[in-house]
Amino acid sequence: MNNSQPLIQVSEVIKKSDQGITRPFICRDDSGRQLWVKGAELSKPELAAEWISACLAKEWGLPIAPFGLVYIDPLLIEYSSMPEISSLGSGIGFGSYHVEGAVELDYPESLKIDSELRADILLFDYWIQNEDRTLGENGGNPNLLLHIPEGDVVIIDHNLAFDVSFAKETLFGTHVFRDFRQKWTGEYIKTHQKKLLDI
Repeated sequence: MNNSQPLIQVSEVIKKSDQGITRPFICRDDSGRQLWVKGAELSKPELAAEWISACLAKEWGLPIAPFGLVYIDPLLIEYSSMPEISSLGSGIGFGSYHVEGAVELDYPESLKIDSELRADILLFDYWIQNEDRTLGENGGNPNLLLHIPEGDVVIIDHNLAFDVSFAKETLFGTHVFRDFRQKWTGEYIKTHQKKLLDI
């Protein structure tokens, strides 16, 4: 797996998001593209989990938003009057580019996603020990976006992956695609085991 790429330079911090549990900052890179940036509010293991999980998802070919490690100049923080800017911090962070026209996936729309992809996302989360993709008829936190009008799904937010307290019982009891474990047939497992070993 080769994921060497230059750091994305943050040129502007727009505001702190109202969305998501971690509430990333909405920023722009030096070409003007908008991205969601997580910095000092996350621990170093959480930032590492974001980066490693995103790289693994990309290698697998799962639908993940374009991403990269970002550099936040200390001067952007020092001279900003924005409330809570210190929680972004300077230095290295994780950035995920904004997907235009994307909204958080809801339960009815989750039922329309290709069954093979649902089985793959469940397996991916099992592989990276990520319990943080829950959704049911009564709501949840899917960490999935729906790209409108195409109907494509985008996976996001993996800072809780590689959890030392991971319990597969919790994953298979709460995951948005928990019912698709039944797709893990012998042939599926054989094919995907080779794929994972090749990443």
